Amino acid sequence: VCDEVIRGMTDKSILTVSRDEIYGLLELAKQDFEKIIHVIEIYPETNVVFSDPSCIQLAIDLLKRSYTNKRIPQLMSYDTTFNLGDCYVSILVMRDTDILGDPIFPVLFMVHEKKLLKTHELFWGRFVKKLINLDKCKRIL
Repeated sequence: VCDEVIRGMTDKSILTVSRDEIYGLLELAKQDFEKIIHVIEIYPETNVVFSDPSCIQLAIDLLKRSYTNKRIPQLMSYDTTFNLGDCYVSILVMRDTDILGDPIFPVLFMVHEKKLLKTHELFWGRFVKKLINLDKCKRIL
């Protein structure tokens, strides 16, 4: 399990539930991060998908505007190159076309144990499409 990531999510002096990282993550998801942590898989591989709900809403709004106004092109990028100790981090980013210079912002993260096709299918297939309705925005793809 990605101990460093889980430990980094909490201030141990305030939120320590257990010394067991998996149990601690599950408790945090139920109690404190229920709207942020979307998926926790622990077997056969460990995968955690999370995002800030305001980032998801911003992504939806920007995609809708881009879909209806051809002068506001959108760019989404998916990167899986971040090695974080004994696990990996994949991230979906987009341009914020409401801000001058179109800076990118993170939409969705996944911490995963292995670089496997099914891991990326979990992230892209189950989540990205459902959360930001990409099937309805075919012009973007």
